[in-house]
Amino acid sequence: MSTNGEGVVYTVKELISMLEKTLTDQLAAIGTRLEKIDEKLDDKATNLRVSALEERVRNLEISFAGPAYLSVFQRWIIGSIGVAIVSSLIYVLIGGH
Repeated sequence: MSTNGEGVVYTVKELISMLEKTLTDQLAAIGTRLEKIDEKLDDKATNLRVSALEERVRNLEISFAGPAYLSVFQRWIIGSIGVAIVSSLIYVLIGGH
């Protein structure tokens, strides 16, 4: 038997039971905190993956943008030359010099 200093008497079994409950509660609280930290780390990893994927997509867009703009420019040039040739033929056929 043991006293807590205020005249209350506990048996060894009660003290061990109280210690077990205290340790169980503390370990549960630590487990909850670790789960929250793990969730935050998972979220960060997910955000890092998303950022990496966005960067890859951006690089692909940039790599495809150059040829796309060039082909649009080439189409514009070819269209302009085509219009000029057709206009010249019409002018010649109408009787121009």
